[in-house]
Amino acid sequence: MKTFFRTASAAIKSDPSWAFFLTFSFLCCVSMPLARVALVLSLWFSLSGAGRRGAFRFTPPTLGWVIYLALALVASGIAWACLEDPMLEPARGFRKIAKLLWYAAIPLGVAQVDSRSRLVAALRAFVAGAATCAALVMLRNPILAQFQMVFPTDAQAAAGVASGAVSPLGAWLHSTISSLGRLDAVNKWIYSCGRAQTWSQAFVKLGTMQDSQRLMVAMPAALGLLMEEVRAARRLRASGHEAVAARAAARRRRTAFVLVLVAAGLVATCKRGPLLAGAIVAFALLLSRIRWWKAALLVSLLIAAVAALPQARARFAQLPDELELRRGGRALMWTRVVPELHREHPWGIGFRSLTWEKMFSIDKHVELNQNHVHCTPLQAFVDFSWLGLAAWTAWMALAFASAAGLARLSRRPEPESSLPETSCFAVPLAMLAALFFYGLVEYNLADSEVVLLYGFAMGLTGPSLMHSAPTPTSAADVARDAGKSRQ
Repeated sequence: MKTFFRTASAAIKSDPSWAFFLTFSFLCCVSMPLARVALVLSLWFSLSGAGRRGAFRFTPPTLGWVIYLALALVASGIAWACLEDPMLEPARGFRKIAKLLWYAAIPLGVAQVDSRSRLVAALRAFVAGAATCAALVMLRNPILAQFQMVFPTDAQAAAGVASGAVSPLGAWLHSTISSLGRLDAVNKWIYSCGRAQTWSQAFVKLGTMQDSQRLMVAMPAALGLLMEEVRAARRLRASGHEAVAARAAARRRRTAFVLVLVAAGLVATCKRGPLLAGAIVAFALLLSRIRWWKAALLVSLLIAAVAALPQARARFAQLPDELELRRGGRALMWTRVVPELHREHPWGIGFRSLTWEKMFSIDKHVELNQNHVHCTPLQAFVDFSWLGLAAWTAWMALAFASAAGLARLSRRPEPESSLPETSCFAVPLAMLAALFFYGLVEYNLADSEVVLLYGFAMGLTGPSLMHSAPTPTSAADVARDAGKSRQ
């Protein structure tokens, strides 16, 4: 432990902006508030360091973000001043634009991740954070689901243990939490979206969209690292560097375990969209390295894991219900609410100004407490009309062009003397694709936690990476270990 803290302290002193960026990479999947603190600190040291100021330039993803942010400010300001609709909240939406400022992670990532070794280090930190998130999901959610089943209602607690309405454990929990003054908060948490009647319902309800998207994005990152380490171990063994190959094989096993952990955590969230998006992107990433039938076999294992979990299987069985208009979900919002909103407000309503009351006034079947239309491009269309849809499309096109340009290098052969790291060049594209696909069925562009994921993925596509040489330390490690083996 002392060695760890000494190493961390030395890293912060040598390059604090990079050290805090690695911390941000880890915390993206663990804690949004702490990740934001690390992001601000990394930005501060990046801007204060003379050697890093020149790296803050307008890359295509940064340009797309600035255009969208400027449009949000102008259009929302006009809506705030001029829009007269009591069921819309342009003032509240205008304040929410602050969420878009956290896309500053894009230029920060471009500034910090300027070499292959830094790309790999950032991805490893991110995947380590995702493994922590997955472990928390699998340990926390079953326990909290059981807590919801044991915790009594106020009426059951009032009836007492003697009546048989509440167990002794439930009565003790109720009295303890009540004495701490947290009863209202606990009831609000348990009754959000309705109290679950069974443990399975509580378990499904506890799976959050934020955790599922974190793990969805981390899965291709872990997979890319694993594919790279498999290639590295093979080439090192073929070249006779057994000592380095053994270390690479050990790292490969650890990454394989993390990949399985992340996938298991994703399944445990029981969220259909992230599971489908993650499976599609993983299949595409596997196809870039192995035969299609092997890729299909590996993805089938993920599907089998979903099928083995009754709660996740039940969620997918409910998928056809989304097409039922009377259910009040996505189908109704996309076919009834969006066209009517555009007819009433052809220039848009401003950023995130939509309320449930407004949607309810359009159709009485709309789901309770919804304040967006569960589709990123349609939400941009509702917010800023055709101009918003065009700005979002341009932003995504610029980001994908940068990520695709980097991903093309993953097919470029490397010298036999160097450890290959080209598989990781395809990871930012895969991460961005997962967020994009899920964004077609869920509004995730301005979700506070997911903004950090978008910014992280887009920040890993800087032009410096396309011209960076193979990691210098790789060849040095080979030579050093070769010398030790001869001694």
